[in-house]
Amino acid sequence: MIRFSVCLETIFNDLPLGDRITRAAACGASAVEFWSWRDKDLDGIARSKETEGVDVAAFAAVNGTLPDIRSAPPTVGRLGAAIETARQIGSRGLIVFAGQEREGVPRQEQLDLLAATLAAAAPEAAKSHITLLLEPLNARTDHPGTLLSTTADAAGVIEKAGQPNVKMLFDIYEQYVTEGSVLHSIESRIGRIGHFHLADVPGRGEPGTGALDLAGILKLIESLGYEGYVGLEFRPTGDHASAVRNVMELV
Repeated sequence: MIRFSVCLETIFNDLPLGDRITRAAACGASAVEFWSWRDKDLDGIARSKETEGVDVAAFAAVNGTLPDIRSAPPTVGRLGAAIETARQIGSRGLIVFAGQEREGVPRQEQLDLLAATLAAAAPEAAKSHITLLLEPLNARTDHPGTLLSTTADAAGVIEKAGQPNVKMLFDIYEQYVTEGSVLHSIESRIGRIGHFHLADVPGRGEPGTGALDLAGILKLIESLGYEGYVGLEFRPTGDHASAVRNVMELV
């Protein structure tokens, strides 16, 4: 059974943070997630999470950027503070990004160092049952110059990291823009996927506002036995609560 997580940055984002968590729970969401943690009332999040009976599925580590992957040897670095924060608020995952491709450094070397950095951080995260979620982004329209954009490259980094708590965050919007389809990538990489993000294409709206058969994609994910969260990271075009409930009715 698919469990849904509401992204507090894009949904109910006209409300105070605690009220966003309350509204997400009222819609039937199992969890919430957010982007940067340094600008958040973490104690308030922890209280609201317990009051409403929802999990924190994930948040972005280090304001969305890994430590400089040219460092040698790779270390936990600034990820350590994010791991400690995740432990304190009981987050299941930490979203990490490769950042921009560095000029003058061979691409494969950058990917290898990224894998080594994740491998260095993973054991500390595992102590608190935290999964590091590596998210490839689309370089075509939203993130020009990003180092990591394809599921194949992300899977290669994860395999090289060699840690069971290093997984892929598969953003359906990002990967459709990058690869033109997502069904084969999901089916072939499902064992390496630890979290999904869902939004329609184009525009990152809710299902039904774009070209994707998101009901079919969710049914595929469910049929593959996926047990993680699907994060609703879309920008509602109308009533936010109705948009969230409508997605949950797709499966």
